[in-house]
Amino acid sequence: MDPLLEQFLIESKDLLQEISERFLQLEDSPDDEELINELFRLVHTLKGNSGLFKFPEMTKVLHASEDLLEGVRAGRIKYSTEVADLLLDTMDFVSMLCDEIEAEGDIKNDYAEKASKLSASLRGLIGETNNNDSQLPLTEKSSIGRISVEDLSELSGDLRKKIEDILKDGRSVYHINYVPSDDCFYHGDDPFYLVRQVPELLWCGVETKEKWPELVALDAYRCNLIFKIISTSSLDTLKEHFRYVMECVDIVAIEKKGVQQRVVSQEGTSEATAVEGILYKVLSTQRLILSLQGDSRWSEGKIRAVVKTLVSCCRFLGRDELVPELTRSLDMAIEMHSASPVIEWFDKHMAPCCYDYGKHLQEKKSSGAGEGSPPNRQETSHREKVVSKVLKVNHSKINTLMNLVGEMVVAKNVLPFLASKAEDVYGVRSLGRELKSYYATLNRIVEEMQDAVMKISMVPISSVFRKFPRLVRDIAHRLGKKVELIIEGEETEVNKDIVESLADPLIHIIRNSLDHGIEPPQERTSVGKAPQGTLIIRAVQDSDRVRIEVSDDGRGIDPEKIKNKAYEKGIIDESTLERLTDKEAINLIMTPGFSTAEEVSDLSGRGVGMDVVKNMVERVKGDLQILSEPGKGTKVVLSLPLSMAVTNVMIVMSDGRRFGVPMDTVVETVMVPEKDVINIKDKKATILRDSVMPLFSLKELLHLDGSQKVNDRGELAVLVVSTPSGNAGIVVDDFRETTDVILKPLDGVLSRISIYAGTALLGDGSVLMVLNPKELLRWQ
Repeated sequence: MDPLLEQFLIESKDLLQEISERFLQLEDSPDDEELINELFRLVHTLKGNSGLFKFPEMTKVLHASEDLLEGVRAGRIKYSTEVADLLLDTMDFVSMLCDEIEAEGDIKNDYAEKASKLSASLRGLIGETNNNDSQLPLTEKSSIGRISVEDLSELSGDLRKKIEDILKDGRSVYHINYVPSDDCFYHGDDPFYLVRQVPELLWCGVETKEKWPELVALDAYRCNLIFKIISTSSLDTLKEHFRYVMECVDIVAIEKKGVQQRVVSQEGTSEATAVEGILYKVLSTQRLILSLQGDSRWSEGKIRAVVKTLVSCCRFLGRDELVPELTRSLDMAIEMHSASPVIEWFDKHMAPCCYDYGKHLQEKKSSGAGEGSPPNRQETSHREKVVSKVLKVNHSKINTLMNLVGEMVVAKNVLPFLASKAEDVYGVRSLGRELKSYYATLNRIVEEMQDAVMKISMVPISSVFRKFPRLVRDIAHRLGKKVELIIEGEETEVNKDIVESLADPLIHIIRNSLDHGIEPPQERTSVGKAPQGTLIIRAVQDSDRVRIEVSDDGRGIDPEKIKNKAYEKGIIDESTLERLTDKEAINLIMTPGFSTAEEVSDLSGRGVGMDVVKNMVERVKGDLQILSEPGKGTKVVLSLPLSMAVTNVMIVMSDGRRFGVPMDTVVETVMVPEKDVINIKDKKATILRDSVMPLFSLKELLHLDGSQKVNDRGELAVLVVSTPSGNAGIVVDDFRETTDVILKPLDGVLSRISIYAGTALLGDGSVLMVLNPKELLRWQ
């Protein structure tokens, strides 16, 4: 994939997520102007970025979204749930296009019709009905202004003479005023390069927006330049050249006889200059009148009087084609009881051809425009940019580095083996001591390196959590429920692979909570609860694991209902039904094919859910626990490792063979006297700390030969491990050391053997089979 396109996709996903968050925040604070401005800026940036590529469907809907938000920002359109839903649907469409681009390298399917419908819906909220016209950028909808050669006082006489000769030949000449946005460099723009590449460039001048500050206060990343350009190229070619920055460009046609020559005295005096000054003063005065706040009883008459004057100015300027749009702006202004539509029309059509008023705008921009002031082309309150010292690296490179460090962790383990061999086999004790000393130094360096690399791959869990406000909002709306979402511990950091594996399980859990757990408002009220339910998602770091809790204050899980449903489906028999505890009954919801839903919907009832969650969690060496109390609510707890790069295992012996057991499943190691082993229903067990603990022989579990080894004191070596149903003891021959290994999953046919978590290479070159105690004891 092209690096530029790859960067675009990365930035687009971040922008889309930010946009979604701002929309949800606006629902709580619909009148927050700062939020609306921030949302407009994000959509504007995304639209500008999409223009770098030929994705017309994406650019079309984003442009319509930007126009709608501009209407909200200007007060012409009231922000509502309808506006939010439509804009969120649009962002979902853009996200879907980004996913297809990422997968295929381009937009392969035809989404033109869907893009047109979305764009039409968005513009329908604005009040535009001409679909063909609405699909054009604002700069293309407006007529191109005119300017006289005599107005170009900054040009030399020879150049003006040359322009006049070109005009006499019937060729067009255009004046371009290009004002790059202050933060254009952050958008990947290069104004100098763009200007140098202007087709048929005749002349170019550069000015500053404001006086240069002292060198110590100069912001090198803020563009302070204005480019004035003259080109003999065609209008279409110029629009194509500036297509990515059209919001920053004014293109004006140059004529030999401009507005000023329309009224000239017979004596040839400078009456034109006087008329020019009067005209521009009239225009500036009308704009000032529109921005004044006064008694609302006089606002309609004030607006009508201003529009009547502007109609006369249009006809004087020979711009009759602008009158119909001005009339429509008047009708909209009367309906809205606001001068905003007329102000927008003025700033679009009159300001560019009025030098004095353009100067006024620049002064307003420098001093900070007040209420009612015209919107600036570079508006949205550019915030101070801080250059982030962050290097974006492809995750596959980090994974490679993690694997290499992991291999180094394993490779260092060969040194103790070599030290022992030097002392015991070759009798060179001095060499053994040196190797052990070198191992201690190397071990410290490798551990620090391992810790540093692991931190590189750690990302805040907020990257997953921040998707849930939108998910909860949409599902709650569909179910007709009121839900307050509380998220805690977003800053908790987890390995990126773990974070990515969390998304689907958490979505299943949240769907279940909203669909089955939290009751409708009427039901909650009838049992004395608040009509609005509460859903809490919390993440906390617990030693070398992360604990994620999803809890609600809904109806909870009824163990009796679960038992009866499981019995009806044939999942359990009658004897099991009678002896099941409430906790065991609740765990039945993680059985494949189990569901309590009476109807099948797109949210639940298909028997696919918690069993999938359980499998996904266990695939990343995690645990899943469900706690519930009828009428009070349900809590689902996920316990996951912070990282999967290096696994710490304990080596145990059985029948002369070595096996590894992951330390995160090991509770303790104990020596149990053989006389303390009892039989319960043909199963072996022992009493450990006043609790009955089942015992299983590793030889019997793996069908190994030989009898169980007992030490000189008549004791059995028992490895106590944690399982979903409680602690259990695995009887082995002996315990050995613990070590860090790189766990490699089994491939091919062997991958179906679930009792093994994988294999690892030890320091002496031998292969260690690592057990999966949960699977090993699942059916015992």
